[in-house]
Amino acid sequence: MAVWGVPEVRGDIDAVRDLRLDTPSGASVPLRDVADVPIVPMPNVINHENGSRRIDVSCNVAGRDLRSAAQEIERRMRAIPFERGHPPEFFGEYAAR
Repeated sequence: MAVWGVPEVRGDIDAVRDLRLDTPSGASVPLRDVADVPIVPMPNVINHENGSRRIDVSCNVAGRDLRSAAQEIERRMRAIPFERGHPPEFFGEYAAR
């Protein structure tokens, strides 16, 4: 998964690893405790489909069921104000079911 953060964080890998995540129990844990956060070379790929730009974001689910993770991702994405004509779309194993 790729995340674009505020300038103070995105240039500092340790700051990214220290980002706090809320757990279902209400506790808070650093990202480094639940994910590997490597620096890897990777080109940004902007695909074009039907005259629109598309950027694919993918993730793997571990430690919870696919359904609840996919529903949470979709709920959180729907709360983000996207520009008109650029809505998020959801694909993959969960959407195919």
